[in-house]
Formats: sequence, structure tokens, C-alpha cells
Amino acid sequence: MENLYAGIPESVKERMMDVMRRIDINAEVVLCGGVAQNKRIVRIFDSELVFPVVVPDNPLIVGALGAALFAREHAKKWRR
Repeated sequence: MENLYAGIPESVKERMMDVMRRIDINAEVVLCGGVAQNKRIVRIFDSELVFPVVVPDNPLIVGALGAALFAREHAKKWRR
């Protein structure tokens, strides 16, 4: 069970690196959501990437904040 648990962060990193390669990300990366609270995953990315890895102060609310900003912007257009 310990080996299985130890492999999860590496698996997450590999899946995320595949996506980053496909869309050619080569600059600062922001980790948000639950994955950003896993210090091991953050360390893995920090050691793997040659550019900065940023973790916001409140990584769990980043998606909700983005959705709220998106809704506010589009609400302005819909009211017209």
C-alpha cells in the first residue's frame, strides 16, 4: 500500500507534464486546487521544471474565483 501511495504524486506529475508538452507550456506554472496543497507534488514540479511553480495563498478557491470573474464579465454582455 505504501508503494501505491508513493506513486500517486509521480503519476499526477506525469499526466500534467504530458498536457503541458502538448500545449507547449514553457513559462511560469500556477498549481491550484487540491493538488497544490500536496507539498510533495509541488516539490516534484519545482525540481522537474526549469521555470517557476507558483502556488496561490488559497489554491482551493482559484477555480471558483475564475468562474465568478467569468460570470461577471459575461453578465455585463448579457444585460446589454
